Amino acid sequence: MRKRHTVIIGFVILFFLSFSVLFTAPKLAIKVQGRWTIGNMGAAQLTGGAGSDFPGTLESTTTEISIDVTKTDNYWEVQISKVDNPWPSIVQIWVRRTSDGSGTPSTIQGGTTYQQVTGTDSPFFSGIGDNTGITVQIKLEGVTVGMNLDDYTSTLSYTATDGYSDWP
Repeated sequence: MRKRHTVIIGFVILFFLSFSVLFTAPKLAIKVQGRWTIGNMGAAQLTGGAGSDFPGTLESTTTEISIDVTKTDNYWEVQISKVDNPWPSIVQIWVRRTSDGSGTPSTIQGGTTYQQVTGTDSPFFSGIGDNTGITVQIKLEGVTVGMNLDDYTSTLSYTATDGYSDWP
């Protein structure tokens, strides 16, 4: 009799595990497209000709980056950070969200004013459900002729978290 009891418990546990696998939600996905390259800066970019400086602020187009957040019907948050290689400490990178994109439902909040990007993940914007074509603009501040000549590169990292709990 004891052997039969064990088989029934084993079957119930196996059935429960199979049931939970069948109804597991798909994993949140984020897709980021776009790249902003400034290129060589020289005399043509000087604000007042020889002896002047570069503009204090450089901005990408308002649609430079496009972000899709999919495979969710839940609340989510996108965080942003950067990795520099090399990067002058006087130059700051700022980002802002310039559109809501589209989706059902298309509910997004935050990120519409410029915020500085650092080496630590920080909240950028959040939403509910699948949203595609969310556009982002990038701004640089602090570029000057006094910087060393070099190729400067920074990679922006966008991280999406599903089940964001601080939605108002």
